[in-house]
Amino acid sequence: MSGSQIKLYQTDNGPCPYRDNYTWHNISFQTSEIPADGYTSLLNQGFRRSGLSIYHPVCSGCQACIPIRIDVQKFSQ
Repeated sequence: MSGSQIKLYQTDNGPCPYRDNYTWHNISFQTSEIPADGYTSLLNQGFRRSGLSIYHPVCSGCQACIPIRIDVQKFSQ
């Protein structure tokens, strides 16, 4: 990814998969390869991955689906 360009796409509004009666949209791009440090950086910025798609929800006024990071080594029930 270093030195290369990424073409971002913005989706149309659609039904929110997290909240009833809300709409959502996201920005995304597709890639078949991404270095570990680049992937970590994207995760830290709120991006997610599904197959080849890397995406980030960008819903105005809503943060219901903001991911959290849990250190599994320190997690206890």
